[in-house]
Amino acid sequence: MSFESRTYDNDHGDPVVVLVVTGTHDVSRLMNLLAGSRMALCEHQGLAERMLRQVKRHNGGAAALRLLREHGGPDLLDTAQARAEERVLAVHEEELTRFRAQERGRDLSRAQNQAQEATR
Repeated sequence: MSFESRTYDNDHGDPVVVLVVTGTHDVSRLMNLLAGSRMALCEHQGLAERMLRQVKRHNGGAAALRLLREHGGPDLLDTAQARAEERVLAVHEEELTRFRAQERGRDLSRAQNQAQEATR
């Protein structure tokens, strides 16, 4: 399915979800899905997963998902996939932190070397 999506909180903190689907075929498939078709394709699952990740990143989106849970809907904030994604994200953040520390160390070494050369 050819689509673009993004989410954000507006100036009032309300969640905003923007979904753009392009092409007659893809628009018809999305409309079928939104009309309640029980036949969801793997690409629909991919779209749902991507939009869920985007919505959860924002305070307003997380509040909307909590409201869904509180009114008897599924708990989309606490899924096995969400926990797995959080673990992967934590690993990436650790790696990024280590990389930045290494870069700072290299920058410090360069500055020290330059200072030593300047005093010679």
